[in-house]
Amino acid sequence: MFNIKKHSFRISYSEAFRAPKPWDYTYELGNADLLPEEMYSIEGAYSFASKYFILDIVAYNNKLQNAISLEYLSEGSRWINSGEVNTQGGEIFLRFSLKKLSPYINYTYNYSFDEFENLVPEIAKHTANAGFTYSLNKYFRINLRANYVGKRENPKEIVSVHSFYVDPYLIFNGSISMINYKGFNVQISVKNILNQEYYHTSNRMPDRYRQPQRTVLFSIGYNINNKK
Repeated sequence: MFNIKKHSFRISYSEAFRAPKPWDYTYELGNADLLPEEMYSIEGAYSFASKYFILDIVAYNNKLQNAISLEYLSEGSRWINSGEVNTQGGEIFLRFSLKKLSPYINYTYNYSFDEFENLVPEIAKHTANAGFTYSLNKYFRINLRANYVGKRENPKEIVSVHSFYVDPYLIFNGSISMINYKGFNVQISVKNILNQEYYHTSNRMPDRYRQPQRTVLFSIGYNINNKK
């Protein structure tokens, strides 16, 4: 890693592994030769910081080898080391710092595929978030956030829509907070403000999972050590 005035550059390489669980060796037919999964990762990053904003750009390439997956045989099933998973992608973060307003936006591109170049299900290629916090004064704050997740492949067909894909979604969350006003902390937050109907992927009995509708939360607390 090295810096040039307001610019920062970084390159990193790492390796990791995930050992099989003890019961993976003996699951149904069993496999005493099961090996750990191995991960190799390289990442590059660039950052620029000024008085009013920070920009971060990250690119990465990960390879997972000896992937542990379930093998189905006529006499039963067992865990085996089969294939690999490759993940290539990048992220962009932009954060501003103004007097009373602190907006931000980020975007992630993720391309995950196996050794046959088939896309890995349940992972969205595109995700993004944006939002801001506005401070009315030192006690009151308003926060609004938007979250976007792109189309994802479902491991099985969604019967109700006759598709193997879960639709993309965009939801909004927000809150109004009073912080340490005479010792009191109060917050009203709303999740899924527009009551968007959206789903998460599934590889079990339900062919997809409906996510929560509009939810309103209220919290209040008091600091007994407050001296003001």
